[in-house]
This record gives sequence, structure tokens and C-alpha cells, in this order.
Amino acid sequence: MSDPPTKVRPPSSEAKDAAARLERITELWQRLQRTRSHTPEYDALIDQIRVETDAFRRIVDANKGLGSKNPKD
Repeated sequence: MSDPPTKVRPPSSEAKDAAARLERITELWQRLQRTRSHTPEYDALIDQIRVETDAFRRIVDANKGLGSKNPKD
């Protein structure tokens, strides 16, 4: 007898936060590409990228091992 189908759970709030932060990081990098280097705006963007990246990394690290055990997923 086969196992019953598993219900697809909606993304957790952590997953939504991680996705939003990743999108924000991408947007900041795109802005950085259009910004002249060695300016206050450039430096501020670098700082924002670091903050968002650190927050994203904390979310990912906190959830390690909670997902699928199948490396192909």
C-alpha cells in the first residue's frame, strides 16, 4: 500500500523573509552597478548589502537541516 499524499505546506515566515531579503540583496547589487564607486551613496549601498546578507545568512543557518534530506531537491 502506498503512502498517502503529503500536503504541500505554505512557505514559512522564515522562508518568505529569506526570499524577500534575497530579492532586496539583488536590487541593491543592481543599484550598486549603476553607482559611481568611492562615493557616499556607493559606500551606503555596500553597507546595506552587508546588513541584508548577514540577516539572510542567519535565516539560512538557523534552518539548516530542516528541509528535504534528498540532495536532488
